[in-house]
Amino acid sequence: MSTDINGPESVYITTKMKEWIDKGYAYYAYGTGASTNMRQLFWDGGAFSVFHTSSLYDTYVQNAGDKFEVGMAWLPGGEDGESFYSEIGGATILIPAIAPQKQKNAAWQFMMFMASPEINLYWADQTGYFPTRRSVMETPEYQEYLERKPEMNNVVSMSNWIMPRNSHPAYDTIANEWRHALYRIFNEDAPIQATLDELAMTIEEILEDY
Repeated sequence: MSTDINGPESVYITTKMKEWIDKGYAYYAYGTGASTNMRQLFWDGGAFSVFHTSSLYDTYVQNAGDKFEVGMAWLPGGEDGESFYSEIGGATILIPAIAPQKQKNAAWQFMMFMASPEINLYWADQTGYFPTRRSVMETPEYQEYLERKPEMNNVVSMSNWIMPRNSHPAYDTIANEWRHALYRIFNEDAPIQATLDELAMTIEEILEDY
């Protein structure tokens, strides 16, 4: 029911990012066209790298064409050189507790089908997301998949470090407030400490409703 978004570590990281942006080392994509603009800037050679979903790896490769090779790396994390925990989002399948038993039975059959090694790999290959089942890695099809998309191995090999995305009901609302605050700091030169202090108050007001 509280936040340290305005604490010393947060202020330090935000300040460092602002420094990089001011020097032209990085930029902060924001708004409804942020994703499109970010991708285009990368394809045009205006950005060395982007933080984005693995599901668009094929799209990045295709649009880069023969201008340059597209690589993929795990999100940086951990300060001890050993742990690289990262909260990763994605699609989920669930069965509502209030569903009739017949629907639950049918849903369970569908869930087992979607989670089977063959279908999980097919789904991953077609959507661009990476395989989520350990059993997939034991199939010859998986090896063929990595031969076609070797860069994907840089992500799936780190799957032990994946943590579930925050499931708090206020998360999306708070995350949006954070993004807006960062925009003001990075793109409008709003004061860092004061802006994060204001953000912390907003977040705690939101949390009071839960």
